[in-house]
Amino acid sequence: MNKGSSTVNATLEKARTAFQNQIARSENADARVNWARSYVIQRKFNEAEEVLQQGLQELPENDELAEARAEVRVNVAREILRTKGASNYAAGLQLIEALKIFPGKMDAIRFLASLPAGSIVVTPKQIEGALEHWKREISEQPEDVEPHEMYCQLLEICGEHETAIQTLTPVVEKHSSIRQFLARAYLRNNQQDKADRIYDVLIEETHDDESLNEAQAAYRIALLQWEATRYDDAISTLEKTHPEVDGKVQTAIADQLGRLLVLRSRQFLMQEEDESTVALELAVKAMDVLGE
Repeated sequence: MNKGSSTVNATLEKARTAFQNQIARSENADARVNWARSYVIQRKFNEAEEVLQQGLQELPENDELAEARAEVRVNVAREILRTKGASNYAAGLQLIEALKIFPGKMDAIRFLASLPAGSIVVTPKQIEGALEHWKREISEQPEDVEPHEMYCQLLEICGEHETAIQTLTPVVEKHSSIRQFLARAYLRNNQQDKADRIYDVLIEETHDDESLNEAQAAYRIALLQWEATRYDDAISTLEKTHPEVDGKVQTAIADQLGRLLVLRSRQFLMQEEDESTVALELAVKAMDVLGE
């Protein structure tokens, strides 16, 4: 352990003692949450969980403690992916548990929705508390876009694409920011034509957005093209932009291009017809872009 780590650990220990003293005088949710976070910083997730569970025994209805406990599970999911590579299934289980603990946990919903398709099969029953929570939020805040986004991401996660379409269609004109969610729902519901019409508009708007430079626009357009299953178009968009930009944007473009080339290579390997030569060419190109 280096001197810097020792200093940080000593500081965290002092902070924990202060939080414990606060709680000893009177049960204090803020102090418990901060106490738990001091453990999370050191990746001591079991200790953080124990601190929060003890607090919930004293304050069982406290949302702050419940959300903090859910946040521990989100951090465990991140740690699983960081240390075990593509352990998406194990990470997904942690995120489902986070939503059981605190159904309104938006980070857990977004994280779960971002896992690669097929990583984990989620049933509506497993996330029914979160579904009910966000459906209720929609009825209470019909003009707010966020509940619609969260609810429809949950529906997408558990494969309820038709319900997502029915939920989004009446409000999409008023809330243009949710068009991509609707396009995604159409796509997963095998309504490619309707999805394509929305993706075409989104791509055109991104191309014409004067607030974005060429590289930023290309990056966003490629993501939309990939999501719309226009895989080769996405790669082509980034390849055209990659040599022409510098600095951090170039790094982001290169990283994304390399990632998409790897994914495309895997797609060819999974095809029934022998496409191993194409897959190898893409893999080599990916290594060249990523500098490996």
